[in-house]
Amino acid sequence: MTSGSPKTSGIITRVYKSGSIIYFAGDRSENIYILKSGHVVLTSTKLDTGAEVKEEVRKGEFFGVKSALGKYPREETAQTVGETVVLIMGLADFERLILRNVDVVRKMLRVFSNQLRRIGKMVRSVLGEGENLNPDVELFRIGEHYYKAGVFQQSQYAFKKYMEYYPDGEYASVAMERIRAIDSGIAEPGDTGFTIETKTASKPAAAEAGPDSGSGMD
Repeated sequence: MTSGSPKTSGIITRVYKSGSIIYFAGDRSENIYILKSGHVVLTSTKLDTGAEVKEEVRKGEFFGVKSALGKYPREETAQTVGETVVLIMGLADFERLILRNVDVVRKMLRVFSNQLRRIGKMVRSVLGEGENLNPDVELFRIGEHYYKAGVFQQSQYAFKKYMEYYPDGEYASVAMERIRAIDSGIAEPGDTGFTIETKTASKPAAAEAGPDSGSGMD
């Protein structure tokens, strides 16, 4: 990996060799990336099945945005395929960029909207429900669903994500108990006797997003 000279005001150009890791899942960073040339593959774990998912970033797309803005660990590993050139910027430069470019904002909103709809549909499919629950409740219920079914790898993954996003959440203490039980090997499938209060999220005004014009954002 070699570093290029600064591009403009904190935005730098970096050249990566083939197979280089730009960041690992679990890393914490406020850097945001744009693929200038070459190829980047994002590898993550599918929440409902635990299967590995690979997604290719397209030229000109941002990646690393959601975790940088949300200040939570990366959800995927970003790796180059072939020599790759990437623009790297911090949050301040990213904010300046989008304030000057309305098209960038529109594209990001379309991508985020479509991603959230897909995630919500997948979560409700796993739970066998059609109701629109609060996201913290949905995530916890996925962990409980797999815990009771004895699918502990997926259960632990969901509970750990719950603790990352909602460390002070209503079910944080129970999620930690489940994680410890799985880690220690004492977790057992079946009814846990724990009841989750159903909390329906308020429904926002309907707004139809356009087609997914880019899927390379984490």
